[in-house]
Amino acid sequence: MLVSYNWLQTYFKEKLPTPEKLADVITMGVFEIESIERKIKTADTLDGTAEDVVLDVKVLPDRNHYCLSHRYIAQEIGALLGYQFSVPEIEEFSVEKTEYVFTAEIQNEPDIQIADRYVSRIIEHVTVAESPEWLKNKLAVLGQRSINTIVDLTNYIMFETGQPLHVFDADKVKGNISIRRAKAGETVTTLDGKLIHLDPSILVIADEEGPLDIAGIKGGKKAELTSETTRIMTSAACFNPVLVRKASQKTGVRTDASKRFENALTPERAGLAESMLCSYIKKLDHQVKVGEVIDVYPNPRGETIL
Repeated sequence: MLVSYNWLQTYFKEKLPTPEKLADVITMGVFEIESIERKIKTADTLDGTAEDVVLDVKVLPDRNHYCLSHRYIAQEIGALLGYQFSVPEIEEFSVEKTEYVFTAEIQNEPDIQIADRYVSRIIEHVTVAESPEWLKNKLAVLGQRSINTIVDLTNYIMFETGQPLHVFDADKVKGNISIRRAKAGETVTTLDGKLIHLDPSILVIADEEGPLDIAGIKGGKKAELTSETTRIMTSAACFNPVLVRKASQKTGVRTDASKRFENALTPERAGLAESMLCSYIKKLDHQVKVGEVIDVYPNPRGETIL
């Protein structure tokens, strides 16, 4: 897990030890540090610095469900150093009625829950454009290529919270949404152009015409965002980790998202991440209209998360 030192600092008022000393603290207390690399980047309008240090943290399997993220690695660091750990509050955003209306369902089975939660909503009057410099730089220091404002925000929030997100072009979605097993003979062409043949062992997010993506693994081209997209459908979920792992192995597709979903994320974090995405989109463009949330959560856990 590549971790930005400057990003970690945002969770604390106290000054963190130097990267080298912090690496020693982390190694002795919780995780091994595999490497330390200094990065030079353009001025970051969020923190005003032109230099960062990236720590390659070897997160152990028993902590993958929450520590594949800056926020929760910072929480561990706070405990080790005795520092007060805090996270920024999500800026409130108004919810409005949108023209586009849909429903969502999880097709759970008597003997297996294929997904614990699915959170989605419509956001209208969106402009898919180039990301601001602070966002591009936050991702670049972690080796991530900027794509556009919306996609970059989903990646930023994943590296922040550990919760993967996806966004569909809502005008390319036909009818209602279902999280289900793929049907024999169905296929998905992934965002990178690969044709994947599906079967009932693989979960998909589908509309009424067929699969939109491989659930928890990779988005499909059918509802891909383009510069002409003006209406989006958010997607935050908690999928069955065993099914995601087996599907990733079968399809040969492994992503940052699948790595996290394989480790039994708490479904509570799906709601947090989706709200963060809406808040950031609204903050960057006040003209957008954020719709009412659809939250399919059959067995709420009520866990406390930061």
